[in-house]
Amino acid sequence: MSAEEILYNLFLNKMGNAPFNGKKLAEGVRGYVRDNGLNNACVGTDEKTCKMLVETYVEPIFRLSADYVRAYFENYDMIVELNAYSNEILELAVRTHNGENMKMDNDAIEGKLTSLARGLYKEPMLKSMVDMQVSEGLLDIAYINGKSDKMSMRLSRRVNVK
Repeated sequence: MSAEEILYNLFLNKMGNAPFNGKKLAEGVRGYVRDNGLNNACVGTDEKTCKMLVETYVEPIFRLSADYVRAYFENYDMIVELNAYSNEILELAVRTHNGENMKMDNDAIEGKLTSLARGLYKEPMLKSMVDMQVSEGLLDIAYINGKSDKMSMRLSRRVNVK
């Protein structure tokens, strides 16, 4: 049994009879397994050991509510995209802090950030996570463009502001 199958079955056990989008869930599980290298945990191990390793790795996620777990996996690709985009913005803010001129096209940047947020806001369980990412990203964009001297918490930690 692959790590993907193990994780999908764990999800089915957790959800019980609650509704979910099977196709989106399968895509999210596949992406999560790929991004976290869970199939590598199963290489050269028997099925029982593989199952134990995967279950142990994902146990913290399954301590959350079933609705949150469903929302997370069904929207996994968009969450990853938002995180990656947010990290790109953070990197530009770090470079700005270090003295580089990193002016940005606000409309395009904020548009993409807003588009990702809008897609994830459709899922109420993810709202607080998305709020944090978007607010940090907008603070970083304002900092990059010199419109604010306020730094996001991520940026201040990254550049060790005291």
